[in-house]
Amino acid sequence: MITIRSIQFSQLCLKSLRLCRLMCGRPLAFRQTLIFDLGYAQFVGAEPQDSLRSETEAQSSSPHRTASRWCESLFKLVVLLIIVCMPLAAFAQQGTDDRQRLDQFQQSLDSLRRQYAIPGLSAAIVSNGRIIWEKGFGFQDVENQIPATPDTPYRTASITKTFASMLLMKCVENGRLNLDTPIRNYTSGISDSRVTVRHLFTHTSQSSPPGESYLYSGDRYNFLTPVVDSCSGKSFREALAKDILDRLAMWDSVPGQDMEFPSAQTESLFTPETLQRYQRVIQRLAKPYLIDNFGRPILSAYPPKSISAAAGLISTVRDLARYDAAIDQHILLAAQTQQQAWTNHVNSKGQKLPYGLGWFVQMYGGERLIWHYGQWDTFSGLFLKVPGRNVTLILLANSGRLSSPFNSLGAGNVTGSPFASLFLQLLGDPDAFRGNPIDLDTFLVRQHYLDFLNREPDPAGLEFWVNNIAACGVDEGCREVKRINTSAAYFLSIECQETGYLAERLYKVAFGDAAGTSTLGGSHQIAVPIIGFSEYLADTQAIGQDVIVGKAEWSTVLESNKQKFISQFVDRARFLNAFPANMTPAAFVDTLNSNSGGSLSQTERDRLVNELASGIKNRAQVLRAVAEDQELAQAELSRALVLMQYFGYLRRNPNDLPDADYTGYDFWLNKLNQFHGDYVGAEMVKAFLNAPEYQARFR
Repeated sequence: MITIRSIQFSQLCLKSLRLCRLMCGRPLAFRQTLIFDLGYAQFVGAEPQDSLRSETEAQSSSPHRTASRWCESLFKLVVLLIIVCMPLAAFAQQGTDDRQRLDQFQQSLDSLRRQYAIPGLSAAIVSNGRIIWEKGFGFQDVENQIPATPDTPYRTASITKTFASMLLMKCVENGRLNLDTPIRNYTSGISDSRVTVRHLFTHTSQSSPPGESYLYSGDRYNFLTPVVDSCSGKSFREALAKDILDRLAMWDSVPGQDMEFPSAQTESLFTPETLQRYQRVIQRLAKPYLIDNFGRPILSAYPPKSISAAAGLISTVRDLARYDAAIDQHILLAAQTQQQAWTNHVNSKGQKLPYGLGWFVQMYGGERLIWHYGQWDTFSGLFLKVPGRNVTLILLANSGRLSSPFNSLGAGNVTGSPFASLFLQLLGDPDAFRGNPIDLDTFLVRQHYLDFLNREPDPAGLEFWVNNIAACGVDEGCREVKRINTSAAYFLSIECQETGYLAERLYKVAFGDAAGTSTLGGSHQIAVPIIGFSEYLADTQAIGQDVIVGKAEWSTVLESNKQKFISQFVDRARFLNAFPANMTPAAFVDTLNSNSGGSLSQTERDRLVNELASGIKNRAQVLRAVAEDQELAQAELSRALVLMQYFGYLRRNPNDLPDADYTGYDFWLNKLNQFHGDYVGAEMVKAFLNAPEYQARFR
């Protein structure tokens, strides 16, 4: 039953085990007190204390029988709690193990930093689009003893190339760039007519013929800058700033250190507020250091301050975490386009080369690694993604020694870096940092289409809802609200209201309510929706077949589905048993109306009776008219909304295990009614989204 927060529920499990051990064999009065001392009232509410007192008075002559009954009831409760608590304990252990792994990683990373005499290092690990660990080590400014932090800006060097890849591949996606176009169409810097954009993109432009062998060259990658200028319709700097940095709210990133004193032409591209922000970031930029033969940092000059497709971006690990999340959410590129960039270049002999389109791509231990490094003499960085695990390592340093000692990086082998290897060792345990894909906005949105609309998302709908959440960036408060509202929107959507909610009302009108048991405030019977999960699933799919609201003629398809489904519904044996063919029109309508809770006015009732008797409407049409009555739809809305939490999120009936009855359903219906249908105020959608049972579906 999802009514208590996970940590409270875990504590309750332990208390109940203690209770079971202490309970039996003690006097009944002691057992009563013990129940409430241990917090059992959290689970059953306060009122059972009175019912227990009444039972004590009524059965004082049979204390042993009463004790036996209590022990039996308590045992059943503890068994139920154990079923629920076992996954909670497993998740808690998972979190503890990951924290221990991160603590060890942090210590080892700082040891490596000291070993390679790196003055300042900032680091972050991103899992499922969220930073799960971040840390600064050493100093961003040694002379003034200013510590490095996750917000320290660094020169990212060649990590800039991945941003150029995003801009170029967006041009490809939009049909504005053919990668096999000769590069001399864009620049006179390379005269060989055989060299194409693709060859520069994959670092295969220096072989003869081009495309046959890999040789990393940042200088030649520079020539992709005019390609971005041409295909994007704006300068590389402007495209980078406005199409990526601003879009992702990377407010601590700057498109070139020369923005400190921009030319008049460059200055005209940005607002005064943006220029001031850039200057504030540059003033906080980590100092550049060379390392002497004794491992001492020597303050040095900054690298060239301009920006190009090859290098020049200023950023922080937190901003790069936003970038990483946007990549995984496919905010910048469609999934298919991104995979194209993450595919190794293959030469004419069928050999896979180490570079794709702006990214290194390699296999390690059965996992695909997508990565890039950055290296100046005074700055370096590493951006290492493991897509199969939804986890990314981001490192930035203010000396070149995060990269320069490891020649394997330029050759396309990230495992030659002890910093990368340290991170990859964390993933050696298949249970490490499993995270949960439901935390990814794209996964969440797609799953809601499957669970609530029973179909794959249409591209426009997927993009709309993903972007709606992703606009929050890493603002967790904003993300939580947007995810809750997005989730609730599926039940409240026209598509769900006209399919799943219609099915629920058809069953109510045809068969009335079912009876369920709730122990909320004491054991009692409550009226609950009669439709079961399996019935709901099959019938909703039938009504919603090929329906995509907004698609051409969707309403025509929906209407046809409704007519076909309801015609078949009234021919089912269950319906015919409840409504025999010889039932009079008046009895037929009155039974439907009674089942609906009396939603029809007398005028509406009489009209339907006359229409059925005269043949103007058939049984299916009359059933539909009652089910679609607006008074019924309004009255049934809260009950259906609670029911859909179980059907949609948990994929089960409200009284299926780990629930034993309808207490959870009763709890949420009461709470929703207390908040007058406000699911946000009632925290109902939030509770189901965060419920261990729901989260466990995707682990």
